[in-house]
Amino acid sequence: MTAIPPVFTVVLVIWLTLIFLSFGLFAPPNPVSIGAFFLCSLSIAGSLFLIMEMSGPFDGFIAISPKAMNDAITAIERPDAVPGR
Repeated sequence: MTAIPPVFTVVLVIWLTLIFLSFGLFAPPNPVSIGAFFLCSLSIAGSLFLIMEMSGPFDGFIAISPKAMNDAITAIERPDAVPGR
């Protein structure tokens, strides 16, 4: 289960869509403005992807190993059983 509420994600996407629509309403349709909109949309999509991925660090496309956390918990609970000592 994700730690980010789905309502927040929907509101954020609608808000960003409205911002892009308002920018695109007054921008002349030339290659520079289209390229800028494309790069900005890729940046926002990447940031939303990373926010979703970081809400669950042990699963998903980008996952970290729980070994370091388990070793730290072991060191806190039993200092004499620290691995590597």
